[in-house]
Amino acid sequence: MDISFKANIIPLVSAAVAIVSLFVATRSLAQSKLSARLASYNARGSYDVFLTKDSQFKRYFGNANHQVKIYSSVMSGTIDFDYEINIVAMNGGIYRAQLFENIEKREFIGISTTGPELRTSIPKHSPPKNYANQGRVSFYGTPLFPYFSAAGRENNTADEDAIQLNRYHQYIEITDFCGNTEIWYLAFSLHLSNLESDFNKANGWRALAKNSSPYKYYRFAAVTIVSPKDLPKNLDAALTPQQPLEEIRGSEESWQPSTQLSDAGWEAMNNKLKLYEMREYYRFIKRIKDNL
Repeated sequence: MDISFKANIIPLVSAAVAIVSLFVATRSLAQSKLSARLASYNARGSYDVFLTKDSQFKRYFGNANHQVKIYSSVMSGTIDFDYEINIVAMNGGIYRAQLFENIEKREFIGISTTGPELRTSIPKHSPPKNYANQGRVSFYGTPLFPYFSAAGRENNTADEDAIQLNRYHQYIEITDFCGNTEIWYLAFSLHLSNLESDFNKANGWRALAKNSSPYKYYRFAAVTIVSPKDLPKNLDAALTPQQPLEEIRGSEESWQPSTQLSDAGWEAMNNKLKLYEMREYYRFIKRIKDNL
């Protein structure tokens, strides 16, 4: 009887020990994952900011995240921006990400296109189920107004609507869960043209809808995304006084013809604007460091 009991109890004890061990291991693994997730929220954030091209399906149904105004007027027509602004946290996480403008000292307080989230209930503060760097942040916003615009004529003709260059920009504020903040900078150009010689799909040109603007063709070009890590290698450009916008355009007002755009073309004006923006970006970052 004793031998039979011992023969039966030993496997039961072994099974019980195995179950307890499995339970302890499972709990330890769950606790380790929870500790790792919590630790990820205390790491300093490191980010990648990039653009993704909208699908033709999304563009067809008019679901663009952003649109741009052709003119600096509320009555101006709009063009869908072909791209979506994305932020991915490589390390740490994104507690808050916002877009705002600063060139030309436009009137705003804090933010312009993204505001505080309105919540219908008080969220439950439970342990996080994901690591801080999981997920992606993208933006939706109101149509962007150009901070710079220049109109050119072809071969000094009387056609004032031959070509036009608009420049748009956004600052991107990214704050991690520890309160560390980085300011990135995004800028891009919109080229508008009535010239048949410009319409080349291989170079990104697309036809505008009829009666939507005085122009037939458009393309987005000269996109720049600048992070604080890019300042050291561009320090010489940032410290060199740049031409004011009126000199870059070659006229006091945007509606006046720009011989610079007509004679030198898109690329030369885009390059001058990039230098101007690098200077402004550096000065803005410096003011933050000096005054906060």
